[in-house]
Amino acid sequence: MTATAPCHTITLETGPFFTDGTTSILEAALAQGIPVPFSCQRGACGSCRAVVMDGSYERMAPPADGGYQTASDELLMCQCRAASDLTLRFPHWRAPEEPSPPRRARVASRLPLAPDVTQLIVEMQGEDDYGYLPGQ
Repeated sequence: MTATAPCHTITLETGPFFTDGTTSILEAALAQGIPVPFSCQRGACGSCRAVVMDGSYERMAPPADGGYQTASDELLMCQCRAASDLTLRFPHWRAPEEPSPPRRARVASRLPLAPDVTQLIVEMQGEDDYGYLPGQ
């Protein structure tokens, strides 16, 4: 009989994800496709900084010289693992909006304007309004 690692729920404003507590919080989020802020993954930039609203965590390594210094109620997701269920908040970051679902279109005309430029006129299929910005 093998022992299993405890499963912890990490709750973000965008919803929950899970970790067994053996990897960093950042690795667990990325492995599950959860959008979270990150950049260097070494604790130097502070991009993955989160405010701990509830729960406990463990640092995986001592802070590096020249690394990002967190406040007493913060953690770096790349440097910590969950020791219990956690609720985290990112006051400096907002998750990207979900992309619009794919739409069908018909090419109404195609006009070469230059050797590497072509004008396409497309007609959107369906009755739903299609939001776009000029130039898209």
